Amino acid sequence: MRVKIFFREKGEDELYSILVRHISISLESMMKLREVILEESGLDEIEKNEKLCDALAYKATRLVVEGALPIIALNNLIKMIDDVDAIADKILFLAREISRYKKYIGELDPEIAKGLLENSMHTVEILKNLRSMLDISAKGAKYEELLSMRDLIEQEEEKGDEYKDAVLTQLYKTHEVVSGREFIILRQLILTMDDIEDLSEDIANQLVIVKYIMSL
Repeated sequence: MRVKIFFREKGEDELYSILVRHISISLESMMKLREVILEESGLDEIEKNEKLCDALAYKATRLVVEGALPIIALNNLIKMIDDVDAIADKILFLAREISRYKKYIGELDPEIAKGLLENSMHTVEILKNLRSMLDISAKGAKYEELLSMRDLIEQEEEKGDEYKDAVLTQLYKTHEVVSGREFIILRQLILTMDDIEDLSEDIANQLVIVKYIMSL
């Protein structure tokens, strides 16, 4: 029984360490997104980071499906890994779409660009909190500690909704100067930024559930 518990904890710690690295790389990409919005750089680094994240997600998935963690938590763990990897995918989507927009359509409206920047910096803070939550999980945090971190991320996600609403309102105000095509693209960018924050909250929730399952 003692060997089984040690094996479970070792696999759990290894998984969280992988996910901490994954979120750290996504954080780098999120900060690089600022360069994509303001300048004509950053996309190459974000593309490289996304490939690194794919490799880490594959490693984490193999760890789970090969039995290093209890099968009772399998679905929750796979969902958590997929959501973590989806963050890197969505950041890359944002970077590519903004780059295409600036190349083929024109510069972003200054107020829209400002709103996206503010939203992206808020998303950076949420990702930092999520990384901290995964980090303390890897170090054996108690269930109550994770609940506290989850509540913090939930509060920050709600603030993020305010950023989203503000930039969406600004977008609707520009309807006379942007075409229908531009409007649809910009709206999708704003909603994708919000998706990243929603995913962060989902991951935090899954982390709490997994911690509870592991304690049974």
